[in-house]
Amino acid sequence: MNTLDEKTVQRLGQRLDEARRTRKPIAPLTEETPGLTIDDGYRISRAQLAMRLVEKRERVAGWKVGLMSAATRAQVGIDQPLLGYVLASTIHADAVELPAADFIAPGAEAEVAFLMGRDLAGPGVSLGAAILAVEGAVAALEIVDCRYPDYKFRGPDAAADNNCGAGAVLGNRIVPLRELDLPLEGLVWEHGDRRVATATAAEVNGTPLASVVWLANKLGEWGLRLHAGDVVLAGSIAKFLRLGAGESARARFTRLGSVSVRVV
Repeated sequence: MNTLDEKTVQRLGQRLDEARRTRKPIAPLTEETPGLTIDDGYRISRAQLAMRLVEKRERVAGWKVGLMSAATRAQVGIDQPLLGYVLASTIHADAVELPAADFIAPGAEAEVAFLMGRDLAGPGVSLGAAILAVEGAVAALEIVDCRYPDYKFRGPDAAADNNCGAGAVLGNRIVPLRELDLPLEGLVWEHGDRRVATATAAEVNGTPLASVVWLANKLGEWGLRLHAGDVVLAGSIAKFLRLGAGESARARFTRLGSVSVRVV
């Protein structure tokens, strides 16, 4: 449900965009606008996207899904999954080094990403339709950042902040779905030289493909679709890692291979 007029949407979008450009966090929007809804947050996020597409000659290269797990949603007090866009300029190759100065509070999440082989449009997308539309899976890290202090926010704040999305690091190989048992795809998650978690991709609502289904149907509500060539980040499999200058993270998967990032 929308509660904000368009002028307020644009004003709040400009505030968040300035925070991103200056690397200076701002108070959560819900503190200033207590009645803010998640739908309003998405409108604010799309307003920022429009600014970036026009001013920076950016291109949307894909989408990200977060909070697909009910347990994860309960931890952060948000009652539904959230989505965000991924810009082409923020997709990086494996083992990239990213300057800490480019972020407010950078972090990483270990995820399975999908490359779309054909368009997929909701409503009514099923798991079978998603499988047919996906070309293959890739080991991925989502790069996250937050324009609110200490990652403290509510659902509408997160939606307005592009669900904390700041980019992606993709592995070197695309693996066809027929060669994978996605729910059983194992992960070893490392922070520097230290193993911090082991898990399987079933942590993402049973299978990461559930994220493709949910995303296609959600975008369909807005008159949008997934396009062939889009990258879809399916959601975090293990704990989120904050990364300071000089720190690295690596995700090692059973069949997808490994992918890493270092903040410098």
